[in-house]
Amino acid sequence: LEAQLVEPPSESITFCPTNRHGIARYVRAPARRAAATEDLLWELAPILEHRGRMRHVLVLAPTDHGQDSLLGYLSKHRLWRGNQPATSKKLCSNNTERHQSAWLSLPLRCDLPGDPFPCLVQLVAPHFSNLQQISDCFPLVDGALVVVDCAEGLTEEFCQIFGKAMTQGLQPVLFLNKLDKLLSLQGDNELCYQRLAQIVDRLNDIIEESPARLSRLAVESGNVIFGRGSLSVAESIGGWGFGLDDLVAAQATRKHWTADQVAKLKPRLWGEHFYNGRSWGSSGERGFCKLVLQPLREIFTMLESATPQEMQQLRSLGIVPKDDLVGNAWKQSAMEAWLPLVDILVSAVANKVPAPAAPPSNSVFYAARCLQTTDGQHLALGRHVDPQRIAHLTLPRAVPATIGSWLLNGPAAVPLSTLKASPGTMLGIPVESASVGAITVG
Repeated sequence: LEAQLVEPPSESITFCPTNRHGIARYVRAPARRAAATEDLLWELAPILEHRGRMRHVLVLAPTDHGQDSLLGYLSKHRLWRGNQPATSKKLCSNNTERHQSAWLSLPLRCDLPGDPFPCLVQLVAPHFSNLQQISDCFPLVDGALVVVDCAEGLTEEFCQIFGKAMTQGLQPVLFLNKLDKLLSLQGDNELCYQRLAQIVDRLNDIIEESPARLSRLAVESGNVIFGRGSLSVAESIGGWGFGLDDLVAAQATRKHWTADQVAKLKPRLWGEHFYNGRSWGSSGERGFCKLVLQPLREIFTMLESATPQEMQQLRSLGIVPKDDLVGNAWKQSAMEAWLPLVDILVSAVANKVPAPAAPPSNSVFYAARCLQTTDGQHLALGRHVDPQRIAHLTLPRAVPATIGSWLLNGPAAVPLSTLKASPGTMLGIPVESASVGAITVG
């Protein structure tokens, strides 16, 4: 197919490459009406029917490091939209406390360049300071989105939680949040770099202590993202961020760098690389400070003064604030226009976290928590897992209340009666009564 030696037998069949050395075949029925492509399940069917297009990811963060604002921002921009079946139900909030996600399950849409179908990045966001809830979610996921306020740094309690997650083999992606806050509090670029490097190094030390074979956090590999999640849960604006490749591409446009110059600069953006004004060596200004932090400072300074000449220069680079905002929101919206976080961060997760493995024939449905709909129905959020993965746990067993499964899509529970989800999909199964902790269903 890739060599175009053969063609699909009909236009109704689409072949999609996967990351598990196979080809998935999706047969799409002809649309019965013009609005068919706006139906939520029409969009989700090819993804839910093939686990290679799913990523199950646990959100880990110290309390009050901006993770709730970040999740609100990601949900606003990438939660699955479309007409839901009339039998869909509203979910009760999972948490009413500040700095916590209101929804446990957040399936996000991720469109990767050159890929005909999107991926489903399903974020699981338990209470960020409840060790038991977090541990209960380990068997559900294959990776972790780690959110750290880089101005505040790591806490010992969080490092312990992170260590347990690594022991479970969860591949991490790190988001160094509130970079603008660090720059405003610390005027020395080198000290800012040292704070960022200290966080990355500490987490890598924990990864190396884990028995699981996990990839280290490496800024140059794309599993470390810098930026700002969002200003607040209510506003969900101002989310901006970058990996090194993203910022280099933006800088290349701004400074008219050639492709050869970009190729030479990329390896010098992190680590012990210094520029003395004439050449690169072991002394001078660190590459990350000169090519990443200082340009960001200059942009924020221009947004602060906002002279007509400076604003015209920023607009030429795509740094355009929203007219209806003021203050910090106005500045952050300009950064979002230049480096929108949502696609950069969700794509990093989709590219670095593995797809769920096929559950064995003797798999069991493991649920981390039961959620309640507004009409009183209880749905156990979980997926089929290898019994060995939960062999160390003593779990109560629940019987399904009805036949069928549901997709827990943020604040909504969507029935999946019209499609058959692939084994390993994260689903909600109806049960008779709510359970305080983890259970098995079946």
